[in-house]
Amino acid sequence: MARPYEYETLHTRPAGIGGKERITVGSTRMFGVKYRNAKDEYWVGKVIQCELTGTRKYQKMFFSNRTSAQTQCDKLNELYNCIEYRVVEVVER
Repeated sequence: MARPYEYETLHTRPAGIGGKERITVGSTRMFGVKYRNAKDEYWVGKVIQCELTGTRKYQKMFFSNRTSAQTQCDKLNELYNCIEYRVVEVVER
């Protein structure tokens, strides 16, 4: 579910010939989904691949609030019957 009130507009570029307006949005806090096994930790991304055409659609698992991130994390844990997926806050170093 989109939550437009969670983001602030940073830059806007007017619609060109294609009619699509480009907007860059930002959030002060971000949460991501991480996978942890016995030796490594990974930031999670999902790939949906079409069997007929071979095209791929990538989705990065970063969210502006913990609730959305936790929902996706729970779905992954349920889908793969594990508990290795978890939510972490992204912190700049």
